[in-house]
Amino acid sequence: MDWNNFVQQTTQIAALVRDLGLIIGLPVIIVVITKLYTMQVNLVKERQELLNEKSELLRDTQYDKALSQIKAQRELYEIERTSLEQEITGLRGSLSAKQVEIENVQNRLAAAKKEKSTYEIEHETLESDIENLEKTLESKQNEIISFQEKLGEVNEKISVLSTSFELMSKPESRFTPLDICGIYKIQGSNPDVQHNRQLKFRKNLPEKINYTGTLTIKKFGQNYQLKWVFDAPTKQQAEGTGILTKNILSAVFKTSKLDNSEWWGIVNYEIKSPGNLTGYFAGFDETLFGKEICNRIEVFGN
Repeated sequence: MDWNNFVQQTTQIAALVRDLGLIIGLPVIIVVITKLYTMQVNLVKERQELLNEKSELLRDTQYDKALSQIKAQRELYEIERTSLEQEITGLRGSLSAKQVEIENVQNRLAAAKKEKSTYEIEHETLESDIENLEKTLESKQNEIISFQEKLGEVNEKISVLSTSFELMSKPESRFTPLDICGIYKIQGSNPDVQHNRQLKFRKNLPEKINYTGTLTIKKFGQNYQLKWVFDAPTKQQAEGTGILTKNILSAVFKTSKLDNSEWWGIVNYEIKSPGNLTGYFAGFDETLFGKEICNRIEVFGN
């Protein structure tokens, strides 16, 4: 029985009872009310039974549905667990492979470090050997330079001795005044440029040229007259008197400076060959000496 219809009927009956009560009186109304109450009680019982049936049906339906859902979810969980177990197995296998690969890389790294250490030791050894060889080479080069200098000195002395021996062994070929007289082109370095360094006799020129000019040599009785004319910027002149002994021309000289002072000194010219002189000179009361190279450009007699 529908509850809405029940309420509507009850309302209609209540209205009818009210009208009848007005018409027929109270006893009738009581009887009607009793019947209505009985009908309502029965209706409530029916409704309660209906609700109980619906409740049992709903409970049965929900239980089956929940059971089906639980079963389906359990199956899903089983599938997911199986999948996870397979993934775990795969990861374990991959982990084992990675561990093997890591071990291989570690072994290669250890070998590379060992090889690097060997190379570093070898590199240090080679650097030490190179450094020692460079020092040895430098020492040998210095020795070679020293031997070359000594050889140059020896050759120079041999040349001088040979010239002297030739002059002494051949009187007819000794130098005559005509052999050294003439005009020479000169190149030289002053004592302040030489700095008292050991001369490199193997060289044909001074260590550093700082003046040029001409030298004129003339016969002057038993002696020789010398005159120097220097090129710019000084344009100074010097005069001297010398004597020839075998192959050495020794002379004293004086130079007039720009301040009108005079510079006195001595010079020894070694006659390398007719027309080629090498001179060493020093000023009065000086501790240094200079060097001068003379090459004859004009020859003349007395």
